[in-house]
Amino acid sequence: MKILVLGASGLLGANFTMSAINRGHTLVATYLTHPVEFPDTPSLGVDLTNAKEVQLIVDKIRPDWVVNCAAETNLDYCEENPDNAFKKNVLIPRNIVKAVSKWGIKVVHISTDNVFPGVLGYYGEDSTINPINEYGRTKYLGEQAVMGNCDYLLIRTAFYGMNIQNKLSMAEWMLKNFQQGIEFTGFSNVMGSFIDAASLSDVILDLMSKDCIGIFHVGSHDFMAKYGFGLELAKVFKLDSSKMKRGYIEDVNLRAKRPSNLSLNVSKVETFLRRDMPTIRAGLERFKLLRETRFLDEVRIRE
Repeated sequence: MKILVLGASGLLGANFTMSAINRGHTLVATYLTHPVEFPDTPSLGVDLTNAKEVQLIVDKIRPDWVVNCAAETNLDYCEENPDNAFKKNVLIPRNIVKAVSKWGIKVVHISTDNVFPGVLGYYGEDSTINPINEYGRTKYLGEQAVMGNCDYLLIRTAFYGMNIQNKLSMAEWMLKNFQQGIEFTGFSNVMGSFIDAASLSDVILDLMSKDCIGIFHVGSHDFMAKYGFGLELAKVFKLDSSKMKRGYIEDVNLRAKRPSNLSLNVSKVETFLRRDMPTIRAGLERFKLLRETRFLDEVRIRE
């Protein structure tokens, strides 16, 4: 497959690009402010909020798939900067859909479990959408921009993994605290079906290879609270977890509301791929292995 990856300098973008390279696909990667270099893969600076730039890159590359990994994912930033959240999470998918329309190119769009209110949990693809924060609202508008307007593969998920930029995913932040003996709080009333970015990338590539179209929830086979996630992380890395204190999301002053139970029903993707999604424990073990084998060492950010 010939794949155009948008937002390749981000956490998922970098992991997806390396996974696709390792499978032998032909790729072109884009970035905005962090020039990124992949082995044997061209990367180009593109402002995805600029419709003309998006059209130019799509016309030039004419890929089989456009994979949109670009988004504003900081919940509190989105709450405080709704206009910027709209540009990243809504305007970009609109520009992508417009650019691919004349070529019939298929689009992978990465969405989020935060489109759900987080009350009942175990959300399926047809569950009622009702986001409670600006991040979820803009991501849902981004979904609407894609659905019905192109051949789309829409992925709702909650992922962690290794960053190539100087910022930390949930797992990296917890790991750093464990390693340095820093006290922190693990929330026992915020649950999710957290999946590592490498496993998520594999699932997306498998769905693409089958030309799957539609909405798929992709997460771990099980789910747990962030506090439990931290305990599993400490076990996998054989670290002391005593500095992590059990707490509740209401005890922290956060700008954006956090849904409580965002666990996902992943039976649809398991049926399509005829395999179970990885458990949280299995995902953390893979996260550890990829760190040890330096999975992203060939990726460079040019400062």
